[in-house]
Amino acid sequence: MNHREAASARMRAALAVLLLLVLPGCLEGGEEDVTTSTPPGAASPTPSPPSATPTTPAASPPPGGEAGSVEFRTLAEGQQGGPDVPSRRVFTSEAAWRAEAGAYGEASAQEVDFAAETVIAVSLGQRPSGCFSVAVTRAEQSANGETLVEVTTYEPSPGAFCASVVTHPFHVVALEGAARQVTFVERNMTYGA
Repeated sequence: MNHREAASARMRAALAVLLLLVLPGCLEGGEEDVTTSTPPGAASPTPSPPSATPTTPAASPPPGGEAGSVEFRTLAEGQQGGPDVPSRRVFTSEAAWRAEAGAYGEASAQEVDFAAETVIAVSLGQRPSGCFSVAVTRAEQSANGETLVEVTTYEPSPGAFCASVVTHPFHVVALEGAARQVTFVERNMTYGA
């Protein structure tokens, strides 16, 4: 083995050790903080895991305004393609959705039946690394007809090793049913070392 091959082998070994030390810290669960916010209007923004899930199973929407889980499906999610500013949006009509769907990447290509579904779009805006993400994690209808949408934001703890790349994390779902009054329940998760 010549000098160049030996140096290359040492570099690969050092990189392997570094990955073994850093990756477990990025995957650990962390602190959680829960807050609630209600948007001022049906299509207004409010200031503000990491893995793709095409469908989130839940029970069918409750009949007659009874409380229960609301089924939803993912239209699009990702690290690139979301708006530049943080937002929580509710779309109850085709016209309102089409006017802004382009801001959410491939979500605009998905079919939505607004007579039977409501589109929820959440985004973190511009972020400095690939360690940030956002997801609609649960939806429930209360007895008074209000739809509660849980939004989980994932962010790295200080000192976590993250890819230094500008991202625009977002998640767009179609809720089953025509949700007219939506309240966002914010859940913040910190992970990493």
